Amino acid sequence: MASSAVERFSDKEEVDGSTPSSPTKWIKIQACRDSSIMSEDNPLSHLEGRISFLAERLGRAKAVVFDVDGVLIDSERYHFNAHQKALESVDVFIDKAFYIDHGISRDPRVFYEEAFSHNNRALTNKIFDRVNNARNQIYQDLQRVEGIIPIKQAVLLARALHEADIPLGVSSQVGREEALRNLDLLGIAECFRFVVAGDDIAGFRKKPYPDLYLEVAARLGVNATDCIAIEDSSNGVNAAVTAGMICVAVPNEYTLKHNFSGALVLPSCSEILKAWETVVVSRQRFAFDWDN
Repeated sequence: MASSAVERFSDKEEVDGSTPSSPTKWIKIQACRDSSIMSEDNPLSHLEGRISFLAERLGRAKAVVFDVDGVLIDSERYHFNAHQKALESVDVFIDKAFYIDHGISRDPRVFYEEAFSHNNRALTNKIFDRVNNARNQIYQDLQRVEGIIPIKQAVLLARALHEADIPLGVSSQVGREEALRNLDLLGIAECFRFVVAGDDIAGFRKKPYPDLYLEVAARLGVNATDCIAIEDSSNGVNAAVTAGMICVAVPNEYTLKHNFSGALVLPSCSEILKAWETVVVSRQRFAFDWDN
């Protein structure tokens, strides 16, 4: 969608036709400033219309780029708990609302500066290193004890695209070691041709800057404008859209209220899978018609 897109919310649009049991059962819709898209007659105002739009774009895409945390694995609760406990170790306190507004998909240094300021404290390099190391250890402990939580439809999507020989990449804020470990645990590391992580290159700016997405497109050998990105946060969306990619946003419990301007918002990766299945059927029909 155009970068001039603005946000509109559907007050009562259900994801699966049943009565919603939680806020994640509601979906956000992005609408252009053009008043015509605000009309119910516009196909992008309906879920099926957005799936059809995505199918058309998937059919022409030269690569698909995934975020990991929040897209392939359900990790935000672990991240929040790790940040919260690490900060508490130095008497800095945050709640879930503060994390949602300031911490998701952010450079830890920037997030901690805001957390310390919120507590009327100054962050030094020494304290940052201490808190950041503690956070990493707490997060790894949570993963080891409780296990990673795969987002199954996203994992199925990655496998389906890989089997169709669609070039796949990863653009992740976290360090390379963590990103690769998560992909290995999911059993899909071989699906991705390149992984670009937050600590890959000195000087890389993290999301919402486009550096990671531009780098993964370059490594895949395609223009960013020919890629589709899958994200779950406003910072991730801003990074992908600024890079020139079409971005599909799949909100989760922690990012449901984020501003996803410029993205095509869908309830889950199930809808992306549905769009891909449409592409597959279309190609099969074309091949059949060609042969006959």
